[in-house]
Amino acid sequence: MKKIKIKLKHFYGEYSREEEYYEKYWSLKVLKDNFNVEFVNNEKEADVIFEHCTRISDYKFLKERNKKIVLFSSEDLFKKRDVFNLIESFFHKLGFGEKKWKIMDKIDDIIPHFISSIQIRYFLPRHLEFIKKIAQGKIKNAYAIVQNDIKGKNVLIIPSFLQVFYYKTSKLIKKKEKHPEKRKKFCAFIVSSNSSRERVKFFKMLSKYKKVDSYGKIRNNMGSQFFNMPWRETHNKIYKDYKFVICFENNFAKRYICEKLPLVMLSGTIPLFRGASDIGDYFNTKSFINYDDYGSYGKMVKKIIELDKNDEKYNEFLKEPWFKDNKIPKIFKDKEKELINFYKYVFKEWL
Repeated sequence: MKKIKIKLKHFYGEYSREEEYYEKYWSLKVLKDNFNVEFVNNEKEADVIFEHCTRISDYKFLKERNKKIVLFSSEDLFKKRDVFNLIESFFHKLGFGEKKWKIMDKIDDIIPHFISSIQIRYFLPRHLEFIKKIAQGKIKNAYAIVQNDIKGKNVLIIPSFLQVFYYKTSKLIKKKEKHPEKRKKFCAFIVSSNSSRERVKFFKMLSKYKKVDSYGKIRNNMGSQFFNMPWRETHNKIYKDYKFVICFENNFAKRYICEKLPLVMLSGTIPLFRGASDIGDYFNTKSFINYDDYGSYGKMVKKIIELDKNDEKYNEFLKEPWFKDNKIPKIFKDKEKELINFYKYVFKEWL
């Protein structure tokens, strides 16, 4: 096997050091463990460029490179802007800064949900079209790793939580606790984007029963000191004290599974989840309150109240393992095989 020189572009923000990517970003670790690769700093000497981006304004650069490119996209390509998002964008452009969030909360109380949640257009229309062209083989030497259900031999589908949490999966194997720690706080909510009206709707509904502590910019009632906390630290610093945490996805598309659910699981609390219909392929849905199992927010709230008022029932619910049979599911290894085969397809000239 010939050595393959790879340049990473725009892989920033996830880890403090670039070296951490090779061990903690799953796609790169699988690459390093199974192929003869060298990560280089100079783009000109690279054979393949790994580009982690979604908001590039001009894709003409691909035509100028006589190289292969693998595009990593962790965004939900099918997410649409709704009426509320457009209003928020208007206030953002006016430069309201932090005041914008309080203004939007007040507007949210005025505009009925069925109006504010009317979908208008895709969040990233050009990026979606670009990925579709890659899937169809219309862009030479371009490949993509995405987390939406897009068909095409040049595209691989990997739920994004695997990329950043695969190395922590063993920590989700539950150990028996004789005397589980009693949690005094009710429910936490950390959201800093109005991209999902449904989770805000659920927050408001659950808050009618008991105060839900909101640490994010949306519906904040706990102060702004937590706004800039790295999301990887929330399970240790905030979630660990709560009985429940709301962790809805931004959108409810199949295969779109982010870090939100496993992050709550790491805290040892009960997640309140709504998201991908295939979430049961990866996690035990009996271990969290999953919208698809209840069919309505009202039934979810009823179950939450039942567990909140009865410590014995709460602890019994909490004993359910995060994975079925308390074992890492086979699909994790299957996804690794898919990734290796995808790399073989991309790197066929060097093998």
